[in-house]
Amino acid sequence: MIKRFTFPSLSKVVNKLVTEVKNLVDKRPIIIKTTLSTEVYSTKNLKTVILLNLVFSIAKHL
Repeated sequence: MIKRFTFPSLSKVVNKLVTEVKNLVDKRPIIIKTTLSTEVYSTKNLKTVILLNLVFSIAKHL
């Protein structure tokens, strides 16, 4: 059984978070700990990483 969730303001939150982090790191590579491994990501991939982490976090609670 697949549960569907909608988060109307989630993308706004993620976008704001990405913007804040980008401002902090000033386009330098940063290290983000994911649930799977620790890798070095450039800020270009930051949004994807945050979204993946959200997906993993939500999936753990299903």
